[in-house]
Amino acid sequence: MGRPAGLVLALVFLATGYGLLEPLLRGSGLRRRLSFGGIALLVGAAVSVTVLCVLATVGVRPTVTAFLVDSAVLAGLGLVLARRLPQRWLRRAAPAAGPVLRPTSLVGDVVETVAIFGVCALLAVALVGAFRSSPWLDDTWFFWLPKGLLLQSHGLDARLFAPNHRFDFFARDDNPLWWSIVLGLVVKLSGNLDLHAINVLQWCFAAAFFAAAGRMLATRVRAELLWPGLLLLLGAPEFLRQLQSGAADISMAVFMALAALAAAIWLVEGEAFMLVLFVPLAAGGMQGKGEGIPELLLFTLLVSLAFGWRRLRRVAYLWGGFAIAFATWLPWYAWRHVHHVANVYSLSDSLNPAYLLDHTDRLHIGLWSIEHHYFGVHEWPLLAPAAVVLSLAAFWRWRHPVALFPAAFVGITFVFWVWLIWADPQARFRAAASSYRYVDPPLVATALCIPLLLEAIARGRRRNAR
Repeated sequence: MGRPAGLVLALVFLATGYGLLEPLLRGSGLRRRLSFGGIALLVGAAVSVTVLCVLATVGVRPTVTAFLVDSAVLAGLGLVLARRLPQRWLRRAAPAAGPVLRPTSLVGDVVETVAIFGVCALLAVALVGAFRSSPWLDDTWFFWLPKGLLLQSHGLDARLFAPNHRFDFFARDDNPLWWSIVLGLVVKLSGNLDLHAINVLQWCFAAAFFAAAGRMLATRVRAELLWPGLLLLLGAPEFLRQLQSGAADISMAVFMALAALAAAIWLVEGEAFMLVLFVPLAAGGMQGKGEGIPELLLFTLLVSLAFGWRRLRRVAYLWGGFAIAFATWLPWYAWRHVHHVANVYSLSDSLNPAYLLDHTDRLHIGLWSIEHHYFGVHEWPLLAPAAVVLSLAAFWRWRHPVALFPAAFVGITFVFWVWLIWADPQARFRAAASSYRYVDPPLVATALCIPLLLEAIARGRRRNAR
C-alpha cells in the first residue's frame, strides 16, 4: 500500500468518528454532516487508539486486526446508541444549529476568498511535502516507531518497556503509548517500512484540525476574520516544518487546543455538544506525551478561571469530563507503577524551592529558549505578539476583563515552560533539543484565540460598560 496507508488509516478514523457522533448528528443533512468531518476524524482517532492503549496494559497487542475490530465495535456502538437513547437526551446534546457568519461587504468577501485559498494552497503544498519526505526527527525512528512495532509483535513486555539489567529499554519510557501505536499501525498498513506514510497521516491530523476549528468557530466569528486568523497559524514556518517531523507534538497540540476551545465554548454558551467533544479531545491530548496531563490540566484550569465565574455548575461538569479523560490514562500509570517506570520530571523537585534555588543556572536557559520560540521571527512569527496586542485592543474596545485572557494565557504558559526547564535535571539538553516542540500546544491554542479577538474588536461590545 505504501504512502497512501496514512490516508487509509485516516479514513478508518473518520468512519469511526462518524459512528461515535451519529447519536448527535442523526437527522442532519449530508452537507451538515460533512462539515463535521474534521471533528469526526479526530474523535475517531482519539477514542479508538486510546482503547488500544488501555487494552495493551492488560496484554492485548495493538495489531491492525485488533484496531479494525476495535474501530468497528466503537462505530457500531455509536449507531446502536443513536437508535436506543431517548431522543430528548440526544436533542439536548446535539450541536447547535446557529447560522454561519458570512461577510457583509465586498471587501469581506475578497478577504475570505483569499484566506481560504491560502489555507487550501498551503495544505496542498504540505501534502506534496508529506508524500515526498520521510520524518526528519530521530525520535520517530529511535523510539516512537520501534515501540509501536514491538507492541504489535510482543505486546507490552516489561523487559523492553521498563528499566532492567538484562535488556536494552527505550528512552522516555514514561511516555504514553498512543503515538507509538498510531505509528505502528500506519507502517504495518503500508506493507513495508515506508515512513512517508507517517507524514501523510500527520498531514491528515492537521487538515482535520483546521476543518474542526473552522466548524467550531464558524457560527461565532465572521468568515473574513476566521480564515485569516487560521491562515496565520498554518503559515507559521515551524508548524509546516513539524508536520514532517514524525513527532507526537503537533498531533498532541491539535487535540489540546481544540479541547481548550470546546471547554471555553461550553462554559460561555452552555452548548452540551462542546462538553461531549471535550472528553475525547482531552483524552487524545493526555495520551500524546508525558507532559500532556500537566499541560492540559493548566489549560483547563485557566479556561475555568476565565470563563467559569457564576457558572459553577458548568465548571463542575467540565471537570467531570476532565476526570473521565484522565481515567483513560490511569491503566498506563498503574502499569508503570507496577514495573517501576518513573517520570522524567520529578514533581517534588519542581515544587521544592530549595532545589530550584540550588539550580538557578538553569533559569536563564529556560528564559532564553522559551522566549526565542514564543517571540522569535523565524518559527512562530506574530502568533504570541499578535495575541497579546489583540487582547489589549479587545479589552480597550470591549471593556471586559475576559478580553485579557489570551494575553494572560501567553504569559502563564510561558512561565510554566520556563519553570519546567528550570526543574529539569537535563535542562541544557532539552532546551536545545526539545523546547522548540514543547511550545506547540500553547501556541496552537493561542492561535485559536486570534479569530475570536478579531471578532470581539469588530463588534466592540461593552465599550460603554462601567
